[in-house]
Amino acid sequence: MPTRKLTAQTVQSLKPQSQRVDYFDSTTPGLGLRVTSGGLKTWFFMYRINGKRLRRWTIGRYPTFSLADAREKVQIATGDLAKDGLDPAAAKIENRGARTIGELAAEYLTKHAMVKKKSWRADDWQLKKDVLPAWRYVAVKNIKRADVVALLDGIADPDGRNAPQSAVHVRRLLSKMFNFALSRDYGIEYNPVQGTDRLHTVGGVRACSMVAKSARSCTVSIASVTMAIR
Repeated sequence: MPTRKLTAQTVQSLKPQSQRVDYFDSTTPGLGLRVTSGGLKTWFFMYRINGKRLRRWTIGRYPTFSLADAREKVQIATGDLAKDGLDPAAAKIENRGARTIGELAAEYLTKHAMVKKKSWRADDWQLKKDVLPAWRYVAVKNIKRADVVALLDGIADPDGRNAPQSAVHVRRLLSKMFNFALSRDYGIEYNPVQGTDRLHTVGGVRACSMVAKSARSCTVSIASVTMAIR
């Protein structure tokens, strides 16, 4: 089981051997690429639950999933393991056939935004910048209010993306997108954006909301800045 620093070029150039070979990525712990004698290449992730039995999660075929895609999925799975003890292999079985945020975003753009909005390119950019990197492969039905809040916090956080106005846009966009999903077969019964606070506090950073911007004023305090999110 050779270990090497995988690159897009390396992955593309790997040739089949007489027997299948598993190549592990030295950059992303647990990430591997299986190359069969027939030339099929499949990404997988090796991990342990609570330090016990070693498990294997099949991510998907290359080139459907690029190296960057595979690393992103492992990063998300590793975070879920550390935070909530979620088993990605078990979740894959449970969510088999469930439609993802990536699918919803594509359908929302083609069937709603591009048809009804002249500014659809802004939606496309915002999704690619702030939503899809975190949620592309997540089942739509698994997104909860807490996930929405965490995403918006990360965008507005001065130690993170530091883009409070983008958080305003993303919240509005997500609300429209989940409303779009409600009338389609995405397995949700409510819009997870509803019930999240319209007022978001960003500690110690000067930020103008879209409402405040239109009024040409910002609400600023020493300890925090209140930003209206609609």
